[in-house]
Amino acid sequence: MPSRKRQHREADQEEDVDVVESASSDLRREPPANKRLRVDGRPARNSTASRETSLEIDSGEAPSTQFQRQNVSFLKQHEEERDRDMDDADDEDLEAELAALDQCAAKPGAETGNRAAENGVLESVVCTNFMCHSKLSVTFGPLINFIIGHNGSGKSAVLTAIQICLGGKATSTNRGQTLKAFIKEGQESATLSVKIKNSGDNAYKKDLYGRSIIVERSFTMKGTSGFKVKSVDGKIMSTKRAEVDEINDFYALQLDNPVNVLTQDQSRQFLNNSSSAKKYELLIKGVLLEQLDRDYVLVAESLDNLEHQMDNQKENCRVFRERFEEAERKRGLIQQGESLRDKIRAYTRQLAWVQVEDQERELGVRQKNVATAQQKIESCEQSAERYKEAFDRSERDLAEAQHKKAELDQELAPYTERQQEVREQVDRAKEELTSVQSDARQANGSMQNCKQQVQKYQQAIDDEMQRLEEVNGGAEPAKRAEIVQHSDQMKALKEEQTRLRDEVPDLEKQKSGFDEQAKRIGAAEHHKKNELSDAKRMLQALQQDQGNQNKAFPPSLPKLRDAIERDGRFKDKPVGPMGLHVRLLKPQWSSVIEKTFGGSLDYFVVTSAHDQKILKDLMDKTRYPTVGILIGNKNRLNTSEKEPDSQYDTIMRCLEIDNDLVRNQLIIHNYIDQQILIENQNEAINTFEHVRPRNMAGIFCFHKTEAGKGFRFSWGRGNTMKQDPVDAWNGFPRMRTDIAAQIRMKTDAVEKLRTELGDIERKKTDAQKKATGFAQQISQNGKQIKVMTRKIQEEQDTIDKLNEEIQLLNPQEGTLDGHKANLNEAQEDFEYYRQQMEEITGRQNEIAENAEQLEEELKNAVAELDGKNKEIEKSAKKIKKLEDKRSDKLRDKNAAIAQIEDAKADKAHAEANYRDQEDLIKEFISQAEQVSLRIPVERGETHDSLTNKVNKFQADLDRFEREVGGDTELITRLAFEAREVHYGHERHFKGMVKLSETLANALRERRGRWKHFRQAISSRARSEFMELMKRRGMYGKMVIDHHNKLLELQVDPNASTNKRQRKSGDQQGRQTRTLSGGEKSFSTICMLLALWEAMGSPIRCLDEFDVFMDSVNRDQSMRMLIDAARDNVGRQFVLITPQAMGSAELGTDVKVIRLSDPERGQTTLNLPGA
Repeated sequence: MPSRKRQHREADQEEDVDVVESASSDLRREPPANKRLRVDGRPARNSTASRETSLEIDSGEAPSTQFQRQNVSFLKQHEEERDRDMDDADDEDLEAELAALDQCAAKPGAETGNRAAENGVLESVVCTNFMCHSKLSVTFGPLINFIIGHNGSGKSAVLTAIQICLGGKATSTNRGQTLKAFIKEGQESATLSVKIKNSGDNAYKKDLYGRSIIVERSFTMKGTSGFKVKSVDGKIMSTKRAEVDEINDFYALQLDNPVNVLTQDQSRQFLNNSSSAKKYELLIKGVLLEQLDRDYVLVAESLDNLEHQMDNQKENCRVFRERFEEAERKRGLIQQGESLRDKIRAYTRQLAWVQVEDQERELGVRQKNVATAQQKIESCEQSAERYKEAFDRSERDLAEAQHKKAELDQELAPYTERQQEVREQVDRAKEELTSVQSDARQANGSMQNCKQQVQKYQQAIDDEMQRLEEVNGGAEPAKRAEIVQHSDQMKALKEEQTRLRDEVPDLEKQKSGFDEQAKRIGAAEHHKKNELSDAKRMLQALQQDQGNQNKAFPPSLPKLRDAIERDGRFKDKPVGPMGLHVRLLKPQWSSVIEKTFGGSLDYFVVTSAHDQKILKDLMDKTRYPTVGILIGNKNRLNTSEKEPDSQYDTIMRCLEIDNDLVRNQLIIHNYIDQQILIENQNEAINTFEHVRPRNMAGIFCFHKTEAGKGFRFSWGRGNTMKQDPVDAWNGFPRMRTDIAAQIRMKTDAVEKLRTELGDIERKKTDAQKKATGFAQQISQNGKQIKVMTRKIQEEQDTIDKLNEEIQLLNPQEGTLDGHKANLNEAQEDFEYYRQQMEEITGRQNEIAENAEQLEEELKNAVAELDGKNKEIEKSAKKIKKLEDKRSDKLRDKNAAIAQIEDAKADKAHAEANYRDQEDLIKEFISQAEQVSLRIPVERGETHDSLTNKVNKFQADLDRFEREVGGDTELITRLAFEAREVHYGHERHFKGMVKLSETLANALRERRGRWKHFRQAISSRARSEFMELMKRRGMYGKMVIDHHNKLLELQVDPNASTNKRQRKSGDQQGRQTRTLSGGEKSFSTICMLLALWEAMGSPIRCLDEFDVFMDSVNRDQSMRMLIDAARDNVGRQFVLITPQAMGSAELGTDVKVIRLSDPERGQTTLNLPGA
């Protein structure tokens, strides 16, 4: 069965194209759809054929073509041939066919059983807001499906949804004129989804869609509509209608075929009111014979048009043949004037080459200008070399002075710190001495007061003792002995209290020392935390901005570079920043080299002062930060004789520089060709002191413990080694390098800093713990002193109590005890202040002696600091002088370089003029060689004289050619063109004849196949119809009249009774209109099944097939439909009926889908004419 999609090839359209606007076939009653067919009668051109370029003409005979037009048009001939031999087989032939069918092997489904197709059948349909359904999902079986339900339950909506979703038009469903009519009332849009099985080897794009294809169509009340073709997992693969058409064509679904899909209205009309002509129309249209016939009609009409064109083309061939013969006759007349042409050719050749000689003389002048410019460049380069040597000397002197000043600055720090420290110590000593002197004065005053009190109380005691001895012989010795005992205990407590007080200053001093140590470690901890934070920040930046080298430069760099690209005033485009043109081959040296280069990698390089000024203006306009703009030379510096041995890595050997301007500047300003890199510090020192490689300007190495830092060893005064520290680079890397290696190195550095920070934190914790221990000891001493004070007070209270008792025993002696107590207290105070005075005096002497020593140290420190400051001031003045000198030398050097660039520009201009002149000479020579090979020009001849001669002879030749009617070239060219036109039309005509014959043969061949196909389908349909009627016990015959386009069914309900009469010819069966309603519907169903048997679509749909049948015919039709469906192995059937399926015998291959009554928000559809 052919596909419904017809592939049309259009020939290349060049000149004569006929377009057939429409064609018709009388196989249908209504007019057919318009089609267009483009036909080109000319043969294809041979693209490899060579074309003649000479004006010489082959006078051979043109090819002749014999052509005779047929008398009958192709269209009429096609219609006659198509309708010829249309008689169907008679009854005996049909009986023979039926007998043959009975003897044939059973249909595939009878033996093997019905089995589901692997692809091309429907799996489910989902309706949302469609017709009467808000949400309906129907899952189909792969073989036979019955959709049942009450009237109004929306059964037909399922079939309509399948047609609409798979690309059908609204009008073809007979349910509405537009898609808006199918949207449920009160809703704004509707969505349909059909799932198609897509498994097996012959699946449609299985690797793309999977085992199922989901086609979804949505449309709205606004008139918009769209498709979505999804894979089995719901992924949208296409939104084009063409993809839906491809799927329909691939599986030959034919959902717009009225025989394949009979809607409710079509089914009723087909079963009840279909005429013979309508039945024939459904047959021809259902098996696509009508479509093929329309195509053949188009071909026939095109052949008729081609015949008409061939008549016109034959006349054109005759006209152009006459023109060609006339042009050939004129060409033979021109034989004179050759002598004039020879002279014109000779002088024309000399005229061409005399211009070459004039330009060659101009070339010699320009060559001298180039030589003069070269001499000027050499002179400027010699001057520039002298200025460069002077600048290098000033650079080295300045570097040495700066290095010396840096050393002095580093040496100054200890002197400044020492002076500050000694000054602070002197101030503290003076303050302490003043405090001690004040304490001494207070202690001495207290001691003198106590001494006077002792003398006073001793005298009072002596007086009282003398009086008591006279009065009492001594009754209280025991109590007084107890008083002495408690006094001794109190004295011991006071001594212990004094000892504890004396320990406090020493403890406070030790605590202060550990506090100071913890403070210093805390500062180191803060510094290390900052380093760790910077390292983490750099690591994070490297990880986040991998490959983004612009991160290291100002944000306005892209704007500046765009401005540079747009500005056309530069003689040479600036290069920069220089870091963008440098690639680091050994990432472990990144920090050291970045720090060594400093701001150099941010600089730009130009080739002239003119470009330098323009770049500075662009930087100001784009607000680019101020950076250095160097003037350099594009010529690559040769450093092969100035580099160290190849066994040593230098900075330049670890770099890959893609621009010579950048390379030259780094060599000049940073000596990258002579700076050696050695990772190990001891090896670097040994190499510098003992090996001393040649051409070495310095050696860089890594710091032993601190990652990212290093040292530089270079020559100092007296040819001694000088060591300078190189701090770590904390910025974003400006040189291109292996970011992964940079990340690994930075990660290792972070881990190392974490380890170092942990060590520092542990040292800080130890110092804090020791300081806390001494603080606790000081607090403990304070607590013990308070305890001692309390105990001393308790002893004193005891002594006072004993004295009171003694006074009670001897009231007269109370005065004596009071004097003794006061004496003891005064003596103790005197002893305390005496000891305190001795301590203060010793301490005062120590502080005074220490203060004198500190004053002397301060004096010496001030003197040393003044000396260093004077040396630094002197060094700074020297640096300022050297910087001024360097600036002068740099200006001289840049001016010399600018002169070189100007001279080179002059030379380049001269060379450009020379090259332009050479190109001009080559062009003149090329043009002259087109005239002739080089010939000498006669002496004395000039361009003007030769031009005059050529013009004179050309005028004589023109006069002659006017007399003969044209020049030789014109007449020859016209003859050649006439020949080409004539031969071209002959070839075109021959191609049209060949095309006509090819199309006519193809039409005859296809028409024969079409007739054979029609005969086979008719025979199969008649046989199948007879077989189906026989199963019901009825006789049926399908009479097909192809000439009159009629299909008539003849049915005899009493097949067994009337069989003998039919054989004798007495009875031929009854017309369907004489049958009962059930018999009529049953016979029409048999006809439909017979037509389905001749079709190739995998899906067959029928709506309300049993609407006019009684119960007997309905049951029989139901069984027949199921049996016929099972015979059609792999075909899917969707049958809709409002009746119940209780009496039908169903198998596993039959699925019954029962629809419930939906909630309706609308009563009727707005159908045309309703």
